[in-house]
Amino acid sequence: MELANYLEDFLSLPPSFSIAYIKKDDQLLEAHIYLTYSNTNLPSDLVVHSYYERTWEHLSFFQYRCFFHCDLSIYRHKITNKLSKPEITFAQENGRFTLFYEANVMDLLKLSYSLTQVARQLKINIQKVAHLYHYYTTDLETLTFAQTTSTYLMPLKAILSTKLLIM
Repeated sequence: MELANYLEDFLSLPPSFSIAYIKKDDQLLEAHIYLTYSNTNLPSDLVVHSYYERTWEHLSFFQYRCFFHCDLSIYRHKITNKLSKPEITFAQENGRFTLFYEANVMDLLKLSYSLTQVARQLKINIQKVAHLYHYYTTDLETLTFAQTTSTYLMPLKAILSTKLLIM
């Protein structure tokens, strides 16, 4: 088994992705993994329209920052001419990080709760850390607020409505 095949197992890549080649940059301490995408279950009414390049940062590979690069197809429907793209399961729709990387960011935030420290440790922009934090916690904040609102405001509304009826 080749090194690339072992890496595919370790990286948990979906079956439609395979490693084409790997570049190592010793100066920047970065590993660039170039992927190929092959869709064997492509419906007959779709044709390849064009390609676009995507890059995602993945968890560090030993001391090297790891980046995935892939040229993805844009498909055109033969009849409707609508464009579509393949679904990427290891990253958010328009994300620049893999889901494993995002989970790592959230774990680091649990430990330090400092956006600046996490950004400095991962060597990324603080705005990216803040974006990930807000992306994953906004629903929790809304849910908590909604629960708090319904728990405390319902009796308050009842009290106010009875007071207004009495007046």
